[in-house]
Amino acid sequence: MVSLGYFAYGLKEIPSQSETTTTDRVSLKPALPDPMVKFHSEVKPILETYCFDCHGDGSHKGGLDFDEYPNLAAMVNDREKWSKVKEHLSLQLMPPLDEDQPEMKERLKLVNWIDGAIFPTNPDDPDPGSVVMRRLNRNEYRNTIKDLLGAELKVETLLPLDDTGYGFDTIGEVHTVSSAHIEKYLNAAEIALNQVLVIGDQPFVEREYTSEDFSKVKKSGDSFRFSRNGFSSLKPNLAKGKYKLVVHASSSQAGDDEAVMAVKVNNNVIKKFVIAHGGGGDGQVVVSELALDLNKSSQLELGFINDFYDPDNPNKRRRDRNLFIEEVKLIGPIDKPRPEKSAKHLAIFPQKAVGQSEEDYALEVWKNFAQRAFRRPVTLKEILPYKNFLELPSDELDEKILVGLQAMLISSDFLYIHSPPQSASGEKSLLTEHALASRLSYFLWSTMPDEGLMDLANKGELRNNLTAEIDRMLDDPRSEQFVKHFSGQWLQLRSLDIHTADAKLFPMWNKKLRQSAVTETEMFLSHLLKNDLSAKECLDADYTFINQDLAKHYGIKGVKGDHFRKVSLTDKRRGGLLGQASILTLTSNPNRTSPVLRGKWILENILGTPPPPPPADIPDLQPDEKENLHASLRSQLELHRKKAACASCHNLMDPLGFALENFDAVGRWREKENGNLIDNHGVLISGESFNGSGELKSVLLSHKVEPFIRCLSEKLLTYSIGRGVEYYDKPAIDKILTESAQKDHSLRAIIHAVCESVPFQQTRTQ
Repeated sequence: MVSLGYFAYGLKEIPSQSETTTTDRVSLKPALPDPMVKFHSEVKPILETYCFDCHGDGSHKGGLDFDEYPNLAAMVNDREKWSKVKEHLSLQLMPPLDEDQPEMKERLKLVNWIDGAIFPTNPDDPDPGSVVMRRLNRNEYRNTIKDLLGAELKVETLLPLDDTGYGFDTIGEVHTVSSAHIEKYLNAAEIALNQVLVIGDQPFVEREYTSEDFSKVKKSGDSFRFSRNGFSSLKPNLAKGKYKLVVHASSSQAGDDEAVMAVKVNNNVIKKFVIAHGGGGDGQVVVSELALDLNKSSQLELGFINDFYDPDNPNKRRRDRNLFIEEVKLIGPIDKPRPEKSAKHLAIFPQKAVGQSEEDYALEVWKNFAQRAFRRPVTLKEILPYKNFLELPSDELDEKILVGLQAMLISSDFLYIHSPPQSASGEKSLLTEHALASRLSYFLWSTMPDEGLMDLANKGELRNNLTAEIDRMLDDPRSEQFVKHFSGQWLQLRSLDIHTADAKLFPMWNKKLRQSAVTETEMFLSHLLKNDLSAKECLDADYTFINQDLAKHYGIKGVKGDHFRKVSLTDKRRGGLLGQASILTLTSNPNRTSPVLRGKWILENILGTPPPPPPADIPDLQPDEKENLHASLRSQLELHRKKAACASCHNLMDPLGFALENFDAVGRWREKENGNLIDNHGVLISGESFNGSGELKSVLLSHKVEPFIRCLSEKLLTYSIGRGVEYYDKPAIDKILTESAQKDHSLRAIIHAVCESVPFQQTRTQ
């Protein structure tokens, strides 16, 4: 991906060589000058002065040799390397600080020529790019199965982890599928279908009881333990009838007799069962039919009636007779008509019409299901191959149909989100209305399109109603899926699940507080979205969302209870993302803060200018060495930056991180480090200086809003279309910024502009 945020640190974009100047306007279509003429006359001399000692005239340090590019075609064929050249020039990473430096106007001339000649774009004829069709990620699979079938799946235990690209798990080019994937999808489909579909007679109602349903019972592992004579009561409030009681029980042996379990109804023992010796899963299943007539005041009791204790037995395992109950179920009433099939079942298996053949009924079921599962209209021709399942050796037609449904759930039409064009001819085309419906739905809801989207797509009217549909979707509770999963990856909140803070240094940072910190960030972003507020409030805001635990953590008084509420902030410390414990903690080390990690996080996720990876031979800081024990992180990093190879990148990252040093490794405010007042001063490479987080946020708001909105727009576009942003997307990103500026760059307006953009709406024909 070519980042479009490379002007974040003060480089101004100037007209590229591909743009027409006033003096060029001789005709409606003036001839553009040859870029190589300007390269040889203006660009190459600058490179020779500052770069050729390491990257030319036979030298190729870092794998870069400008002699390898005799013409523009060679440069265009190696855009990835020239992208890095442009990035290093823009961020002032090259030349190294111990070498002669070009003037800013010279840097601008180099960057502008590279941008216009090697990465040209045409706003009047934008390239939408093409997207590799992508597989549903685990979250989308779970939500889609729920909306399609009504089944609840624990995908974390059923499906492999999703690969990520460009920071997101919605990227098609990294979504491989192996035979192991298919086996897991087949298993998941079987579990989901069996949850909602019943082949044959509908079973009687089955009630399962846990320890919470019993009185006077002790837990022993997964069992209910009876160590003394006595009964534990249930109040099932069952209708009159005959029930099947199923008890999975075991016992520990003492004395000559086996343990005896008894069943009482309204204080009368009606059944007794001998439970043979055996622990845990080695027990036995007791099945008995009971005639019950239980009202609200009646009781059903299970108990232990022959306790025995022999403390002197030489065999420790034979000293105490106990009863263990692992599972209790009541099924019925079994003397009444069976229940009707569920609505979920009937939605897939409607009543078979009188005189309808088995084949026609099967094709009807499959076609109706496929249109929802594949999220588009299907033809009878597509369904006919499923007729082969009617040849299966089974007496149950529904069972054969069920196998066909399972096959649909492992087909590429279900597992993959397709982006077909309306027209197969030409280089680019609008997506079909149904592909647009799926792209919208998986972007904003992480699930399949609902009936409203599908109805508009079926009528060919979705694009004509796009604005209203986007607002409807954002107002729907399902948009919380967007907030959770986009923010979890853009802001890297998911990493908090595996981030560990030193328990000795930060005992207050537990699972509950960690989740509260994530909730704060999610509620903050949701508030921006629901109330059509500016995304600039991510940089600073005079409010946040906290509960009592977070209020105590932040030193904010007057907040009681576990529920979250909007709280006004009276100082500049906490406002916006940079003052929230979730961000401050995940950008720290377990035992201390990290200005480097915090600065890098801001560069990547706020300013869209990620620094290059560090050289492999650069050692980490060693804060535990004797000479560093009482040294501040700032002083340690200053020593680190004395190395020219380190200085350039650290000059980008460290000043941003220093501004947040008053926040400790779990986001609490502090004034000192190792007994010394914290120095929170910083200067950006573009010249802006600040003291502390409050002034940093003011600098970001006054000088870095455009890079932030551009970065956010790139992230949203990447997440929504399933590919990285490329250089040819620059006109689309520019238009997103222009359109959202009309509403002060509200988060909702940016999403609207993304959904209306060329890359979202169109595709390049492969």
